[in-house]
Amino acid sequence: MTATLLPNARIASTGIQIYLGSDVGKPDIRTVRVYRGR
Repeated sequence: MTATLLPNARIASTGIQIYLGSDVGKPDIRTVRVYRGR
């Protein structure tokens, strides 16, 4: 039997992030800027 430790991780993703349009359901738009506030 193998035990696996899964740490609780908090990801700080604030600011403007750029995604491909196809990644966010907008294939007609090349890039999409998403603002993630606090």
